Amino acid sequence: MRKNVRKFAPVLILIPLLFILTGCGQDPVTKSGMLLDTVVTVTLYDGTQEDLDAAFTAISGWDDRLDAFSDTSEIGQINSETPTVLSDEIYGLLKDSVTFSGTSSDAFDPVLGSLIDLWHIQDPEEREAPTQEQIDEARSHSGTNLLILDDSAKTAVLTDSEASVNLGADAKGFVGDQIKTLLEERGVKHGLINLGGNIVLIGGKSDREDFTIGIDNPFDTSKDPIATLTLSDVSIVTSGDYQRWFTDSSGKKYHHILDPSTGYPAESGLTQVVVVAESSETADMLSTTLFVMGKEKGLEFLKEIDPDGKIGAVFTEKDGTVTVTENLKGKFELNTEYQDELAVSWS
Repeated sequence: MRKNVRKFAPVLILIPLLFILTGCGQDPVTKSGMLLDTVVTVTLYDGTQEDLDAAFTAISGWDDRLDAFSDTSEIGQINSETPTVLSDEIYGLLKDSVTFSGTSSDAFDPVLGSLIDLWHIQDPEEREAPTQEQIDEARSHSGTNLLILDDSAKTAVLTDSEASVNLGADAKGFVGDQIKTLLEERGVKHGLINLGGNIVLIGGKSDREDFTIGIDNPFDTSKDPIATLTLSDVSIVTSGDYQRWFTDSSGKKYHHILDPSTGYPAESGLTQVVVVAESSETADMLSTTLFVMGKEKGLEFLKEIDPDGKIGAVFTEKDGTVTVTENLKGKFELNTEYQDELAVSWS
């Protein structure tokens, strides 16, 4: 049986976007705390402290229910060979994950816990990568074919005791959608939810002003954002290779975004993908998937699943090429500081 090492051991680490908040008519109220294995911040422009407290209580509740390494959580109980009865919400999330895995031809995999635990990529350090034999073994315990869902009974069971469900690539997106709905039901019309880099916008900063979101410089996060997105009432999720990684003794770098088809960190030519979508869960799943696929396949995949062009994306390649989907024209602006370093094209 695998060793449980981390709550949301990520397929995807949700790279924090630098968000820029300027003044509006009412002083915002804000609250931060450690939940979902990350720093969570909620800022409301027309809400109250009670609204913030309600949001954090709800996030804490979802944290408990989605903890993959708790014997009492719904997700944690799936990591066994005994059928687990799930709530409608958690079953729906798991069903979404499995369905999307099939749609993506398994570029996205919610049953990747064995590989995630094997690599255990946390903070930058020097160590050796797993052996090919270890990777092959972990891959044999991965894949949605090992998970059986029963729609009528709302149950889930794994057929392999060494396999495990890990929703690190969409759990935060799911929670973001839930908290946005909660706050809107409480009357909040203007706010920003940051779940460790999953940005969820409630309206704009005001009825007349959008939020301005900065996209991290993936080549040097200590520098200014490479670009900004001016948006309202959407979710923005980033996937990048530059926050969690390690190097081996030869200097080779291994990042945390694993390609299920190889068992290794994805080598797609990308260093960052930003996804803009109405649903945070959708943006969350897509950011990982597009990074694994690479720019060309990723753009084709977007057109297949989103023929109306409602989902936006920004692809940054290792050579400094930035490709932005046409639906973000007028919303994406490259920082003038990088106009000689980065080449922007539209697709």
